[in-house]
Amino acid sequence: MRALPNILFVIAGTFLLLAPLSSATALEGGTALKISRLATTLLIVTIGVVFYRCFYLRQAFGSFVAFVFLFVLAACWSTSPTWGLFHKGLFALTVLSGGCLGYSVRDFEDLRKGMRWLSMVSALAAFAVAFFYLRDPAQAVQGERLSLWGMNANTIGQTAAPLWMFCLYLGLYERSRWWKAVGFGVSLLLTLIILGTGSRAACVMAATGGFFLALSFIKRPAVFALLTVTAFVGVVVFQSFRPEEITGVGRMSEDLFKDTRSGVWSYAIKQFSESPVIGQGWLHWGTHSANVMNIYLHTIAETGVFGGAILFASLAMVAFRMLRMFTIAARSNLDKSTPFLALAFTAAPLVHGLAESATFLGTSINALMLGFGIALIDRIPEMAQSKRPSFRQIGRRHKSSTRSGRGVVVVRRRECSNHLLQAQLSK
Repeated sequence: MRALPNILFVIAGTFLLLAPLSSATALEGGTALKISRLATTLLIVTIGVVFYRCFYLRQAFGSFVAFVFLFVLAACWSTSPTWGLFHKGLFALTVLSGGCLGYSVRDFEDLRKGMRWLSMVSALAAFAVAFFYLRDPAQAVQGERLSLWGMNANTIGQTAAPLWMFCLYLGLYERSRWWKAVGFGVSLLLTLIILGTGSRAACVMAATGGFFLALSFIKRPAVFALLTVTAFVGVVVFQSFRPEEITGVGRMSEDLFKDTRSGVWSYAIKQFSESPVIGQGWLHWGTHSANVMNIYLHTIAETGVFGGAILFASLAMVAFRMLRMFTIAARSNLDKSTPFLALAFTAAPLVHGLAESATFLGTSINALMLGFGIALIDRIPEMAQSKRPSFRQIGRRHKSSTRSGRGVVVVRRRECSNHLLQAQLSK
């Protein structure tokens, strides 16, 4: 039995480290880090297609890839097609890398080993941040928020949130006590890092992922999830319309709903209004992508109503396939953790996208995570069905049970039922 996960998880672990470091302006060799990050995605896709045969797209991931194709193609009618195709191509490669990662999973044991590996990489990143903070706290904090190596607080937060989910999954569902301790310990450290960044979007992303990962411990998860989402929406609406009556909630609660993005959202809506059908193609500042801090506004601003419809149609297909995944998993009597892992990895980046556009920029972990989660929605039912016994195996079990004496009970029951039937007919 292989002790290590498949090679794609190993390369993906490298991407987890390169993605945030490639945006660190204070580090030397920034260009080399960006090239290395791009190389990892190209390597994952190439190996996935050639050796793991990941070119056959199923319904969930295939529908999302259709949207990604349109999203990238939109750069052709932008004011800078070349740079637009380049930056959007980075997003497409990262999503495809996540898809290859999910499709490459052979069985549930392979997935467990892969999650262990990603958790170890997360631990390395968490300890590195903690070490450099403790060595010089004054240099690691800017504006009362954690900021290292030229990375702003939001970048660190949105990187730490997926890593936190990897480790939390390990702590919740790993069978080994040692791995459980590692998972919970590193997730606690990453919790402090996320809170230190003060990133509200990262906190909500981590909370969303943690909620869905722990949902399998609830007896009625669907009802509990519906009530929780309803309560959250109620709090948002209440604080939106009656902010003056909120007192004593605390700084985090007050800042959670503070209006700091209306200006950039207005910019996105204005760009959409100028070209509502096909959008602007690519929003940018010079040769860099513009961050409008909302992937849904980002989509309609760049691809118009047409692109928005394709996005929501693909997400509807993902939701439909997700329901099918849970149905098949329940019938197969599988461990509940794996379907909830796919749900958490899919939902968390989409919720994070309500306040950030990092998921659709391709330079963050979120795009990889989203592709991984959606691909698992397709892959888990296949792995679940492959664990079902074949007709030949069922026949062998029946023969063995008959030889061991169990079949005698079945025969006697049939004889009794035949005697009762004959007695009723004689009457």
